[in-house]
Amino acid sequence: MDKNEWIALRDKKVSPSINASVSLIVTTYNSPDRLELTLCSVLSQTIMPREIIIADDGSTPDTAAIIQLCQSIFPVPIKHVWQSDKGFRLSLIRNKAIRQAEAPYIIQIDGDVVLEKHFIADHLHFRKAKHIIIASRMNYTARMTKRKLKTRNFQLSCFSLPFTFYPLFRNVRSKILANWFISKSRHRDMRWAAGSNMSYWKEDALLINGFDNDLVGWGYEDNDFIGRMKNQGIVTITIKHSCIQGHLRHIKNTREHLQHNKSVALGRQQRQVTWVENGYRESPQIE
Repeated sequence: MDKNEWIALRDKKVSPSINASVSLIVTTYNSPDRLELTLCSVLSQTIMPREIIIADDGSTPDTAAIIQLCQSIFPVPIKHVWQSDKGFRLSLIRNKAIRQAEAPYIIQIDGDVVLEKHFIADHLHFRKAKHIIIASRMNYTARMTKRKLKTRNFQLSCFSLPFTFYPLFRNVRSKILANWFISKSRHRDMRWAAGSNMSYWKEDALLINGFDNDLVGWGYEDNDFIGRMKNQGIVTITIKHSCIQGHLRHIKNTREHLQHNKSVALGRQQRQVTWVENGYRESPQIE
């Protein structure tokens, strides 16, 4: 999208509602076309966050160009937290982003999802003290993803997502169904986790020293974070039928570290570990 298209999208909302109590963290790596759709859906939210923090795990300058354009358009600040590309270091870049968050509450997503327009409002509706929200996502098919990227269509509704029977029509937004699902899933295991659709209090993240920087490569860094939160006494809220997002399909990351990361995360859950030695406090400032 060019600058005029971004301005037109922004100006559709005469006076956007901004909630100063929440920061939005968006992780990305060399996916500028997907990040653009994600930011379009953020700009169309019924409630805007206090700030948007792009947690960039070493993308090339074409990603920075999109972020710089959005910084001149968006009604809230956009911070670009970048680190050099030294492999998959998602935990580290998330810790750096958390350090930059000025609001007490954090919503965390990935830069390859499209958000339903009430997404931020829904997270704020369900938040509670000493709770972490873990919501799900719907996966677009390869054909749907190709069409959305080609047409730059960031709109999301229950009719634009793959149909599912279980959980029943989970792409339908409903507070009643969401509350019913919460009541049935209070004791879910931390292995059910979606780091691309999660929210928590910053002070709670600091109690466990954030994400584990030693968990590199794809897999289980989110599960480890959630597991240590639970060991600390933070209660999980698992949500469907609200906080809805659609995930744009892409080539899967390599899984070479998966088994090691899984073993570490599950072992900590069993031993009731809460703190990691190389986490938020040990994360360097922005590179």
